[in-house]
Amino acid sequence: MDAKKGFFMSKFGPLFVLLLSITLIAGCSISIDIRRSVEADDQVEALMQRYFDAFNAADVEAIKDCWHAPAWISNGDSNKSIGTLEEVGEIYGALFEKIKAEGWDHSELIDEEIDVVNDTLATVKIKFRRVDQNGEVMLPEVRAGMLKVLLFDGEWKITTQAVMPSK
Repeated sequence: MDAKKGFFMSKFGPLFVLLLSITLIAGCSISIDIRRSVEADDQVEALMQRYFDAFNAADVEAIKDCWHAPAWISNGDSNKSIGTLEEVGEIYGALFEKIKAEGWDHSELIDEEIDVVNDTLATVKIKFRRVDQNGEVMLPEVRAGMLKVLLFDGEWKITTQAVMPSK
């Protein structure tokens, strides 16, 4: 048995040592730049804060600035392909008319989960509630949504939004 070990080491030992050395050197030279991910995470978070602030101000122009078209929106009742930022503005204008008529005053973010998938794509999962003019939470008490955010010319923009129906 020792003769077999000696034969193996004499024939394959130098190759084994070489492969082990290459693996260790390569492993030590690989660096992961987490700064880019952290920077992207911060930028997406800033975009979402601008979006939430614009939403609570019912500022359609500021909301349009958070979006890129073409885009897609789903509210659980219907799916809409959006060709232009003007269409984004029309959709939000109609939404604000509707929810204000229902007594909406503002929305509150309950939870936000940002996942930077790669250098140009992030997903954002949110939970939020709508509050009426009397300070009461509107039904359903907790709503959820998911947004896809892409990097265009150095700026993160919303391209997809799906929210649960308000039934």
